[in-house]
Amino acid sequence: MFSRRFVTYYILDPLDRKAAPVLVTLAGLTIENGRDHRAWDFSQHLLLHERRDDCLARNFELSSQKVFLFKRSQRMELGLANKTAFVTGGSKGIGLETARALAREGVKVLICARRGPALAEAAHDIMRTTQAKIETHTLDVTDLKQIEMIPRIVADKLGGIDILINNAGTGTYKPFLEVTDEELVEGMAINFFAQFRICQRVVPMMIAQGGGRIVNVSGQTGIMTLNPPFLSSCTGPAKSAEIRFSKVLANELAPHNIRVNCVIPGFINTPERFAKWERELAKRQLSSEDAARERSLWSSNQGMRDTRWGTPEEIANLIVFAVSDAASYINGAELVADNAMDKS
Repeated sequence: MFSRRFVTYYILDPLDRKAAPVLVTLAGLTIENGRDHRAWDFSQHLLLHERRDDCLARNFELSSQKVFLFKRSQRMELGLANKTAFVTGGSKGIGLETARALAREGVKVLICARRGPALAEAAHDIMRTTQAKIETHTLDVTDLKQIEMIPRIVADKLGGIDILINNAGTGTYKPFLEVTDEELVEGMAINFFAQFRICQRVVPMMIAQGGGRIVNVSGQTGIMTLNPPFLSSCTGPAKSAEIRFSKVLANELAPHNIRVNCVIPGFINTPERFAKWERELAKRQLSSEDAARERSLWSSNQGMRDTRWGTPEEIANLIVFAVSDAASYINGAELVADNAMDKS
């Protein structure tokens, strides 16, 4: 039996060199000598056999005119299928979208966060959108006793670990003289200390299995000083420490085939993060129109000519690329995604 599906091919006019898309129906599939041969049925009943590892093009006659047929690549090969990944802060925002993107690539994913209901909701959402079942575990990344359990949890639920995404973190913005000692300690614990401690528990597992990939997610205040209202004396130093830590770790772990990169997002519009800033910075609940105006104002105040805030999906795409085979020579990098905010 033949399953029918559609692939877009392109007919190239040899005179003006413009490509026009043509919808081609896949009529049949046969396997010969371990190779994949496809039969393509055109409206002119022309049958073209294409081998997957052959060249991309064929010359043939169509309607008495010689044309050139080629297929455009549908996706970059990331080499992530059947890998395993542990994502902190995985129930919302960037962590959730990273987990979703990894699941789409065939990665077996374990997400963690503080709240069990949020994790269950995230797992259900990823199943709904990708048909992939992911694992979950309730974890407070500021609790050292819970961090000590990570190797056992990862081994039990994933069997091993190829990818670590240290995404859990926060930003606190207020004048220096108003920062409490509790806020200072919490900011270091949930940001830099968590990344350091989790890496220290996971890296031995990666070394034992012959390698791995790590992405530490930091923030814009780690590389630049923002203008008000984003006064970042509380958590900015922790973000800077994450960036330096990532570069040091990349150098130290390179002989073990472990790549470490740091992704540095600019302003990203996630509901939970913006709600925090709404309370702390705007100090009032904003309508959707007021929130859009406030975001634009805050962006303009940082010298951004394009004031659009990014989406969690845009950062997730960068993270997934960074841990993929396509980024095999990228190690120890500061991968900034901030819509040209930082102009240093």
